[in-house]
Amino acid sequence: MGRGSGTVTKNYPPVLYKNIKTIRKSPKTIPDTITLEQIVASLPKEVFEKSGLKSASSLLLTIFFIACSIIFINKVPSYLYPVGWFLGGASITGLFVIGNDCNHKSFSKSPLVNSIVGTIVMLPLLYPFQSWKITERMNLSKSKSSLIRSWATGKLFWLLSISNWAENYFNLKKVEDKNDKKKALTSIVLVYVFAGIFFPLVFKFFGVSGFLNYWLAPWLIYHFLVSTFTFLPAIPFFEEEKDKRYHVHITYPKWFEFVVKDINFALPRHIAVSIPHYNLRKAYDSFQKQWSEYIYECTFELDLFRELISKSQTFSEEIFSPFDNTPLAKPKQPKQELPADRPSRSVSEFLANINWIHFILLTSTPIIALIGFFTVPLSRATFIWSVIYYHITGMGITAGYHRLFAHRAYSASLPLKVYLLFAGAGAIEGSCRWWSRDHRAHHRYTDTDKDPYSAHHGFWWSHLGWLFIKQDPKKIGKSHIEDLNEDAWVMWQHKNYVKVAFFMGILLPTLVAGLGWGDWMGGYFYAAIARLVFVHHSTFMVNSLAHFVGTSPYDDNHTPRDSIITAVLTFGEGYHNFHHEFPSDYRNAFTTFGYDPTKWMIKICEILGLAHSLKTFDQNEIQKGMVQMQLKEANKMTESIHWGVAVDQLPIMTHEEFEQFHNQGRKLIIIDDIVHDVESFVDEHPGGLMYIKMGLGKDATKMFKGDVYGHSNAARNLLSQFRIAQYKSKQQ
Repeated sequence: MGRGSGTVTKNYPPVLYKNIKTIRKSPKTIPDTITLEQIVASLPKEVFEKSGLKSASSLLLTIFFIACSIIFINKVPSYLYPVGWFLGGASITGLFVIGNDCNHKSFSKSPLVNSIVGTIVMLPLLYPFQSWKITERMNLSKSKSSLIRSWATGKLFWLLSISNWAENYFNLKKVEDKNDKKKALTSIVLVYVFAGIFFPLVFKFFGVSGFLNYWLAPWLIYHFLVSTFTFLPAIPFFEEEKDKRYHVHITYPKWFEFVVKDINFALPRHIAVSIPHYNLRKAYDSFQKQWSEYIYECTFELDLFRELISKSQTFSEEIFSPFDNTPLAKPKQPKQELPADRPSRSVSEFLANINWIHFILLTSTPIIALIGFFTVPLSRATFIWSVIYYHITGMGITAGYHRLFAHRAYSASLPLKVYLLFAGAGAIEGSCRWWSRDHRAHHRYTDTDKDPYSAHHGFWWSHLGWLFIKQDPKKIGKSHIEDLNEDAWVMWQHKNYVKVAFFMGILLPTLVAGLGWGDWMGGYFYAAIARLVFVHHSTFMVNSLAHFVGTSPYDDNHTPRDSIITAVLTFGEGYHNFHHEFPSDYRNAFTTFGYDPTKWMIKICEILGLAHSLKTFDQNEIQKGMVQMQLKEANKMTESIHWGVAVDQLPIMTHEEFEQFHNQGRKLIIIDDIVHDVESFVDEHPGGLMYIKMGLGKDATKMFKGDVYGHSNAARNLLSQFRIAQYKSKQQ
């Protein structure tokens, strides 16, 4: 359909292509008096109705077609493979159409179902669903890409779809909204995770030929078909109007249209994007009845196709501008805020609070590692390489991100700094700038609500929860990172983090094992993925285990603890109480033989001239903290011990009263002017009954302190339990 000056044209220019023999009628130009709203209003309401049953049935049928194509390729001779490829490509084109329904909320009435199904069906096509959805919404596909202009012309027109996929759907620079950018990045990460699981398994069980036949060839056919459906209807069909964009409806064999979910019925979808794919044909029939004089129609023929793709000069950038649907866009409703005292409990609200990038990364890597464990044998060489690379990337965090950049505990030469930035990126824990910013906030606001991973919220929050749940940046304590912002290498790594992390975290360990001793699968599953799982949780233990297990020899006002167990698991970061008290000390274990491989590495780098200005706290200050805590612990213990009744709280017993009690048979003894009742102890006296009886009813101070036996400190402490009064002699 096209727009003109407002009058109906009766004389049409000659057809541009001689092979268009089946155009049933020449089109009229739509008058300006007809609006898009009028066209949409003319459609019957039932074409907009959504049916969960029809959507699910269509999805299952597409999966069935894909399975049939795989079985066909597996059973037929190789010269018939192209037939299977074509069937597979047409079938996954159906997946794309279903994903498009999910994009426009026409697959299901539930937004959550649309999002989940859309994400899943687009993964085999390697489409990041949210990024693709946002890109389509922003009409980025109409951008005048030099890649499209230079490649997608003439016989290479089929590169249009691949070019659009590669250049737009993985490009976050074109997404301006922060929330959209997070969603897009999450979906991109999910595609990488899917690829990380899917392709190794394909190569493992089906080899290179399986990859080519079951996925790559059908995937290329899919892009060929999508490019065809995009390219052909947009070609100007009349000589005088070749610079204008018109819609042409091209019909294909019925069976083919059935498999590709009527994707060629683009006119209804361009007019009203919310029409489900199973209603496109019905919507088009309605257009034919009411607006047939404005529609170009022709039947697909090979001769037409050959001539069209040979006319590269007819290519126009404007033909890739999607139909403007903005007049029909519904105004956004203001978001209703929940009362401040009402917690968010709905599933959608809960899911909205999840940091999906972190969640996908930290849950998928253990799953991939387990798949590798059960499917790929671990060779000795790969095991050794995995352990080595575990230490390289782990200490890239501890010696680099942590002690060098976050705490400036020493200075590094440029080669060492660059090495640590790359090694730290291989741990895939965020850029150095991001990591250090949060860690400085953690130290400044330890155990408060401004601490990003406060231990007061529980072990699992400190370990993983703070990564899984989105945090309000305004509530996290501020930390100053001007020094990092001024460091060119830190900022370079921050800006190129995704590329550096993918290379160092996944690609490099796989390449070393693959090129080194031919163990590509082992390199991927063990040196890359399994190693990554261990590095992640080793680092996370510093936030969790190091705040719950161990002792507090320097300060107990906060949760950090010292523990040799944590130190062994975290490259020496387990002396966390010391570290929080003396954060700029390059050591965690300050004693010579304390287990701290990160400290040893830094010291070796100093010997080699790669590091200098290693900071240490004065030994006197360290001992102050130790002694203060020891005194504090001693005072606590003192308060918990029963020392007997305090002397100043004892009643006065006169000599006469003492004599009277003794004559009554009470076993009393005087030591240091304190009356002790030893009735319960006489028979237990280690020195025997005779010696203790010698002191009964008397002042036995000299006997107790050495005339008979010099009693131990334990005996003196025990004696305090028996005192009952202060003795007042006759002289007093």
